[in-house]
Amino acid sequence: MAENHPTELDGIMVFTSTFPYYTTPVIAVYGAALQMGGVRDNINDYNVPPAVVTGWGQTAEVVVNERQQRGQQQCYATIWVPIEPRLLASWRGNHRYEFYEEGGDSWATPYVAGVAALVLHVNPALSNKQVIEIIAQTTVQNAHGLLMISPTNAIAHSGKQSGDEQSQLR
Repeated sequence: MAENHPTELDGIMVFTSTFPYYTTPVIAVYGAALQMGGVRDNINDYNVPPAVVTGWGQTAEVVVNERQQRGQQQCYATIWVPIEPRLLASWRGNHRYEFYEEGGDSWATPYVAGVAALVLHVNPALSNKQVIEIIAQTTVQNAHGLLMISPTNAIAHSGKQSGDEQSQLR
């Protein structure tokens, strides 16, 4: 009997922002930064985080193109998620908060897990694979070429798909 990949089974889904990616089909989760003066609800105001651009020594456009080309060559979808800025509960005491202007790709992972939970809430009959495909297939490309996660699209699509349907990753 062939051994299944852990994410092909129903139950626990694993999302990570580091390679190797554990989803089947594979999605690569990247964090997108809100531009200075940008509006959180406008997906066109998100771009590659400045720290990533500096680290790569390339323009944001080059980073986006290289990540998308790598995904196409290795048959996985790239998904960009808004990660910054963030206001979080503080460890310093009750009723205290911390503001972080910068974050990393790991901040994107809980966001994707939350969207997966919402998709499953709408349609609990979906398999793990179908949930991941829905998230990957319902992204919206912004003005900077980032395929941004769209919770609204994912939730809307999840109600239209039965647990028996098979879909294909882009």
